[in-house]
Amino acid sequence: MKLTMRIAGTVTLFLLLQLVFPAVAGVDELLQRLRADYAALAGAEQDLRRHREQGSMDAFEEADYAAYVAYLRQRLVENCAALQRAGAQPPPDVECPATSGDPARSVAIDQDSEQTRDETTATLEAELNSGLGEFDEKLLREQARVKADRPRSESGSGSGGGAAGGAGGEAGEGVASDGGSETGGASQSGTRASVPPSGAAGGPGSSPPVSSSGRPADIPDGSDDDVVARQLREAAEQETDPELKKKLWEEYRKYKQGIR
Repeated sequence: MKLTMRIAGTVTLFLLLQLVFPAVAGVDELLQRLRADYAALAGAEQDLRRHREQGSMDAFEEADYAAYVAYLRQRLVENCAALQRAGAQPPPDVECPATSGDPARSVAIDQDSEQTRDETTATLEAELNSGLGEFDEKLLREQARVKADRPRSESGSGSGGGAAGGAGGEAGEGVASDGGSETGGASQSGTRASVPPSGAAGGPGSSPPVSSSGRPADIPDGSDDDVVARQLREAAEQETDPELKKKLWEEYRKYKQGIR
């Protein structure tokens, strides 16, 4: 309220100066009015800057004061032009504006620009948080799916191994009954010798060899990984369960192939 009264008092003083120096005047009166306008403009601009720095104005007060500064600047431009038309030059202690710019409009533009920067920052932060949230959800879904597939894989491997063991046992018993215990033993020994250990031959369906660093040999060094690929890689490297680790590396391969 006090600030508004000060602005009103300054405007009243300026209007009184206009009454003292009429519009139609000689060179001397133009010079006096020019100096008065220049002093009023300098003081008003200084006050406006100070209030902005202190934050002591609300939006309405700042808009009113900026409009007043714009009016003073326009008056100074007009008086400078009138003095030049009268064939005189401005005194050294008065600096005439080069153009009749509108400080009020400049203030509005600056405020809009500041708001735009704030809004842009807020938008970017929201997009970043949203992207991280989506990535976390995707990673959790992948881990849940891998864990859900794991019991089925173990169940299939166990039943297959049991069936193979049963068939081997039946074959061994058949050989022993036909040719005696020694013949059966020899046949079983020969059968075991003819079957290579699991994973010894790199046939179809076998896993890629694992390097000394713990990652499969076909996995690159990860220098070109994006955020998602890096998270999948770290999850696979830190996983201690072999089956889950294998699944995570497979998800990493699929993701890398999908973004190429």
